[in-house]
Amino acid sequence: MLNLSPELLAAIKSKHHYCHIVTLYLSTTVRYTDNDIDVIYNGDTYQAKAWLGMGDAKQSAKPQINKIKLDFGLSDQTLLSIIGSSPWMHSKIVIERAYLDENYNVIGVLHIKTGRMDNQEQTHSAKQSTLTISGSTNWADHEKEAGTKCNVESQQRFFPDDFGYELATLISDDEPWGKKNLSSNNGRYVHANDDIHER
Repeated sequence: MLNLSPELLAAIKSKHHYCHIVTLYLSTTVRYTDNDIDVIYNGDTYQAKAWLGMGDAKQSAKPQINKIKLDFGLSDQTLLSIIGSSPWMHSKIVIERAYLDENYNVIGVLHIKTGRMDNQEQTHSAKQSTLTISGSTNWADHEKEAGTKCNVESQQRFFPDDFGYELATLISDDEPWGKKNLSSNNGRYVHANDDIHER
């Protein structure tokens, strides 16, 4: 359930002007808005005119796996410089909708999406250079097939030098798993201390 302040709820109901703000948690945190002018929220400035747009931004009551796609103009090289000089894969992305009053002050924000970066690419044309950042919402991890299976291929994916599953078929069916220093002696198990135990 959303916990909205009375002021934000009133702004949503009265169809106040709003914009989107995005925070990219890279090695240096950067903040942008699709508003015409910079937006200040919680003491942080969200830079205008660099963020060109994104895909559809909708909320849902159910967990969904959505892609995030953000386009940035490269007239300002700050973002490109940060991404080019430090690790960016799986960096956190937070997108929010900021409701504004007539003076462009933020009344409140509504969370839209949180995700992780998984790709970035540049496109260049005679008119504009663009950096596109892609990511997946946090629910995407639930689609992945995690862990290992009981076969050679799966085991060697994580442990390339492990050949245990190749030898597993050679193990006798009557091998006393879970007991140490046992050997078979004419249908009886012989313990290391020579005590004989009937089958």
